[in-house]
Amino acid sequence: MADPTRRIPVPRPSHPPVLLLAGPDVLPGEADLVALAEEHGREVAWLGPGTRLPPDVRERVEVCIPPLPHSLGATGWETLGLLPRLRLLQVLTGGTDWLRSLDLAGVRVATSAGVADASVAELVVALALASRRDVVRHRDALVAGGWEEDRVSPGLRGSRVVVVGAGGIGRAVAEHLAPFGVRLVRVARTARATEAGPIHAVAELPSLLPGADVLVLALPLTDETAGLVDARLLALLPDGALVVNVGRGRLVDTDALAREVASGRLSAALDVVDPDPLPADHPLRTLPGAVVTPHVGRNTRDVEARQAALLVEQLRRHLVGEPLVNVVAEPPADAAAEPSAGRV
Repeated sequence: MADPTRRIPVPRPSHPPVLLLAGPDVLPGEADLVALAEEHGREVAWLGPGTRLPPDVRERVEVCIPPLPHSLGATGWETLGLLPRLRLLQVLTGGTDWLRSLDLAGVRVATSAGVADASVAELVVALALASRRDVVRHRDALVAGGWEEDRVSPGLRGSRVVVVGAGGIGRAVAEHLAPFGVRLVRVARTARATEAGPIHAVAELPSLLPGADVLVLALPLTDETAGLVDARLLALLPDGALVVNVGRGRLVDTDALAREVASGRLSAALDVVDPDPLPADHPLRTLPGAVVTPHVGRNTRDVEARQAALLVEQLRRHLVGEPLVNVVAEPPADAAAEPSAGRV
C-alpha cells in the first residue's frame, strides 16, 4: 500500500549521492534498501505520485529504482529523463521496451529477469487449462442456470504446443507444461540445437502453425516482434486452436484476433493486451472464447520475496563495485566516472 508518511529528506550539508525510490507503493525490500544506502553514505529520496524532486536532490541521484511501468505516472516519467548524474537504473521488469522514450545514454540499466518466470509460466498453464477444459464456459453456464455435463472439451494433454520465446519465461513455460504430456515445439529469433531439443526460428512459424493446438507467446517487445502475430499468421492456425499471450500485447494484432475469436474459429487466453487496459466495451472482455487477465502474470506472493532479494543484492553490488546481474545496457568505459547528462 501507499505510504503517505514518506517524504523527501532535507539534503544534508555533505550533499551525498542519492538513491531514488519512485512510485506510489513501498518497494519490495525497501527497508533493507534504505538501510544499505545509508550505511554507505547515500541519501535516500522518494518520488511519490504528483510530487517533484527539488533540483538539488534530482542532480545528485546516483541510483534509481522505479516501480512497475503502469505505476510510474507522468511526473515519474519526466523525472527519469532528468537525472543528469544517474549511474544505475534498476527496473522491476524483465523487459525494457517501456524505457524507449528516455535517453539513457551513459546509464547502466539492469532488469529483474528471472524473478517472475515461474509465476508467469504458472499462469500460462492456468490459462491454457481454463480454455482447453472450458472452465469459464462452464462457470458462465452455471451462472445462467445451465448445466452442460455432456460437453466434451479438447483438453491439454497430447496437444501440440508452439511456444514462441526461448528466454527465461519460455523455458519455464516448457518445464511447467511437461507434466501434461504436450508435444512441445520451441521457437526463438534464431534456430539452434539444445540439450532439450531443437529450437526453431521465428521465420519458420508459417510452417509450424498449421499443426498447432496451442500457440504461446512469451517474447519481449522489439521492433522485430511488434505485430508479429498478424491476421496472416492467425489464419494459419487450425480451427479450434488457442492463442495464449503472456509476452506483450503489441505482439498480436488485437483486432484480427478478436475477429477470429468472435467467429468461433479460435480462442484466446491473454494476460497482456493492446490497448492495455482494454476499453470497457472491447469484445475480448465478453466473447465466450476469450479469457483475459489484467497483466497479473508476476502477481504471486513468492515473487515479492525474490524481487526484494534481487534489489538489495544489486544495490549492494553497485555500492561495493562488484559486477551486477541482468545488465542490458552498459555505459562506455570512458563514461563510467561521469555519466552523460543528456536526457529527454
